[in-house]
Amino acid sequence: MRQSTPSVNTVAFIGNHLPRACGIATFTSDVARSVAGTGTNTMVVAMNDPGGQYDYPEPVRCAVAQENASEYEDVARFLNERQIDIACLQHEYGIFGGKAGSHILRTLWNLDMPIVTTLHTVLDTPSEDERRVLEEIAEASDRLIVMSERATRMLQDVYDIPTHKIEMVHHGTPDVPFMDPSYYKESFGAAGKTLILTFGLLSPGKGLEHMIQALPGIVANHPDVTYMVLGKTHPHLVASNGEQYRDSLKELAERLGVTDHVRFVDRFVELDELCNYLSAADLYVTPYTNPRQITSGTLAYAMATGNAIVSTPYWYAEEMLADGRGVLIPFADPDAAGSAIDELLTDDVARHAMRRRAYDFSRKMVWSRVAQDYLRVFETARAERRQRPRTMRPITSSRTAADQINLSHLRRITDSTGVLQHAFHCVPDRDHGYCTDDVSRALVVAASCNGTADDLTSVYMGFLRHAYDEATRRFRNFMTYDRRWLDEAPSEDSHGRALWALGTFAGLTGNESMRVAASEIFERALEPALKFLSPRAVAFTMIGCVNYLDRVSRDLRVERGLRSMIDLLKFRCSEGFRKDWPWLESSLTYDNARVPEALIRGGAYSDDVEALTRGLRMLDWLLKVQVTPDGQLAPVGSDGWFEAGSEPARFDQQPLEACALASASLAAHNATGEVRWLQETLRCCGWFLGENALGTFLYDADTGACYDGLRADGVNRNQGAESTICALMAMLDREEAFRRMQPRLDLKVDNAPALSRVRDQVTGRV
Repeated sequence: MRQSTPSVNTVAFIGNHLPRACGIATFTSDVARSVAGTGTNTMVVAMNDPGGQYDYPEPVRCAVAQENASEYEDVARFLNERQIDIACLQHEYGIFGGKAGSHILRTLWNLDMPIVTTLHTVLDTPSEDERRVLEEIAEASDRLIVMSERATRMLQDVYDIPTHKIEMVHHGTPDVPFMDPSYYKESFGAAGKTLILTFGLLSPGKGLEHMIQALPGIVANHPDVTYMVLGKTHPHLVASNGEQYRDSLKELAERLGVTDHVRFVDRFVELDELCNYLSAADLYVTPYTNPRQITSGTLAYAMATGNAIVSTPYWYAEEMLADGRGVLIPFADPDAAGSAIDELLTDDVARHAMRRRAYDFSRKMVWSRVAQDYLRVFETARAERRQRPRTMRPITSSRTAADQINLSHLRRITDSTGVLQHAFHCVPDRDHGYCTDDVSRALVVAASCNGTADDLTSVYMGFLRHAYDEATRRFRNFMTYDRRWLDEAPSEDSHGRALWALGTFAGLTGNESMRVAASEIFERALEPALKFLSPRAVAFTMIGCVNYLDRVSRDLRVERGLRSMIDLLKFRCSEGFRKDWPWLESSLTYDNARVPEALIRGGAYSDDVEALTRGLRMLDWLLKVQVTPDGQLAPVGSDGWFEAGSEPARFDQQPLEACALASASLAAHNATGEVRWLQETLRCCGWFLGENALGTFLYDADTGACYDGLRADGVNRNQGAESTICALMAMLDREEAFRRMQPRLDLKVDNAPALSRVRDQVTGRV
């Protein structure tokens, strides 16, 4: 059954973080903490400004030097390795290195997981670099979050970003009760005063000089007024100009004779204290001078704490203070500011009604609600990524050729008993022990390495000899790390795989003593397999028989067994085939291509044209339904498989199927001599080497390891036995396909009589 919306377990936030003093740091800290409050695991990647070093709290897992380009790629590796479900970028020009912050693209294009980007600035007249960066961020992101409707319209109109990609989620705010301002005033030395407040990092764009210029008129009618300016000067401004701006404001207040009515609190305050300051204010003022400010955390917080607000009409204020939730005044107009403030301070009823409207509106903005909105967007992005994955841009792609078969990881997960089933990343995982299935696959690989893996073949042969139960004449499958067999009933599939491995090893090994041992076990175990009904078990046994007969061509008992199994598969095919579903089961699941491979190889060996034809047509169909319109292999995923009459599951794609398709395609070339089957072999092998839906490597030729599967949001980072062995098989097939495609090689087909009768029959491919 298909999953609906996949849950999001772990989110990585990328942005500034407290104790760095800036609005983005506050926002990132708040949103990460709020999402963590839903039970979701969170971590933060923090950006360090030049020269900045901070004592970050626990949620911050790594920090990036703003101008160091290579560290942005390191972040992508860091997050990919931890299999994060969602990356949530907090974007603001000026906090990332490169032109217009372009370094962050090095991170985004190399992340495996879905990306949701919160845009804290959207420009209506961007520079060429600013436009390019935002458009690339939008392309790399699965969703963009904005905090105003105007920002939504601008993304559509200015940047041509499709509507479905944009989500409107309010700026989060603290959840505090609606309080009478007098409750907190005493703690700030403002008892009996009328308190007007502005908070945030000080810089000339805040327009505080216009508010100070309005004070003489306000004080004339309200002599108890105190205007409090809460916040440090912006660190970048301090670095370039020191406290020049703050000093100029103090000098202005002195010239106007209102020094006793202005208080500067030169601190960056924590959230709880900030809320107390805001709750103590009778009036909040944002006299900003930039009309293009698309969001403001300070304004959102002032609304959430029930402030009456007077503001210049920058974009965010226009939207948030509509419908009587605040008063808008012209830019740089002290007289208008003074008049509006005087009117509100005079009319208590109007002021308190405005406070209530702002507070009530902000209830949808409290962090607990916003966190749920973010989770909804995350889940949507993850679900859509599973349906429509994107191609990654690999961090490094030095592994352009994988012609060398590297057994390093196979040796790492092999011990004196056998090959361990699973790995935790690249570390052998002993908890799950061993299984005959994986040991059989490993023996096939080791046997194909021209005598360079004899140390491995002896281990795997020893395991299969021990797995074979003389009493039942069947192979046991699962063994714990302390060598206890767990099977309650023998598995047909594992028995078939063991025969495949033993027959292949007997046909390839140059060690006569080992060949005799393999042949003896093979012959004993073959008879029970002739009664199997599982199509994959029959197919594996057939492949083992063909490989065995390559070496022992006069074994009539094995030949008779092979022909009986060919007849069984042909019967199963004719029984289950439909024109629109040429498959012998009602669904495609795992290792599907081994069935046509068995028919192709068995038919070619026994001169059975019907079996060969069926196998080729079946393989044609399997490739048709598992190759995308742009020519990439997309093995049917295990997340729902492929039921007749439905669409195939796109993920999780497994190495098992890509490997089987490669082997079957190579077998088709061996039987027909057609070069197109070599091309199909290379296509299937290419799936391991980045030629897949995500454009990402699964097989690492440098280590010989392969990731366990391809998910919509990247690879499964564990490197277990099944995936690694399948990749090694595919690389062996790839090497053979390249060898056969060399023009100087003779592509003569051994089974010319069968070929001559088949070529005309395999014409109308499904």
